[in-house]
Amino acid sequence: MESHHIWVVDRSKLFREGLKMLLSDSPFEVTYEVPYLTLIDENTDRREKPALVLVAVQTPLTPGSEEEVGLVHLCRSWGDTPVVVLSDAMSVSQLKAAMKAGARGYLLRDITPDALKQSLLLVLLGEKVLPTDLVSILVDGCELRIPNNGEAIAADLSPREKLILRCLAHGHPNKVIANELNITEGTVKVHIKAVFKKIRARNRTEAAIWALNHGFDTDV
Repeated sequence: MESHHIWVVDRSKLFREGLKMLLSDSPFEVTYEVPYLTLIDENTDRREKPALVLVAVQTPLTPGSEEEVGLVHLCRSWGDTPVVVLSDAMSVSQLKAAMKAGARGYLLRDITPDALKQSLLLVLLGEKVLPTDLVSILVDGCELRIPNNGEAIAADLSPREKLILRCLAHGHPNKVIANELNITEGTVKVHIKAVFKKIRARNRTEAAIWALNHGFDTDV
């Protein structure tokens, strides 16, 4: 199993140790940890850059705050390394601030271990990840390049494509979708490409928002 090195920023030593244990049987390995964002640049020139940086924020990401400035600096200076924010706050403003800073993901600290692993894998695949509940809140005000005739498009989707959409709404990676639907990952990719074309979504996040907005949010 390929190992992806990640760095963790969190004030709690207990949390960092717990995270390392949770990820011990996953494709991720915590190879460096610091309690504060301001410390992440110190002595890192002697370390190989990680595949991903997981940053736990403790205070609101208001403009000019220490954590906001540190997050912006990290995302800009390490543009080729995805940064994922971990937060206690189910907050649209926090989500927007994190994404504006350049983060590729915004997750809640009460996320399940399996969901965390899947979310980090999606980020490495180039996707942006965020809590489904926050997606639901954003749906009404989110302007996506998708058509308004959702009912007509939904009717044009095949039963398999509808199942794919439900899986995307739940944030499932291709491997999980393939296992759940008993098909190959290659077939999953073909179905996802077809779904994107039909609903005019550019990525998995937009597809998940479309699915939530059109009733595809029930369990598969």
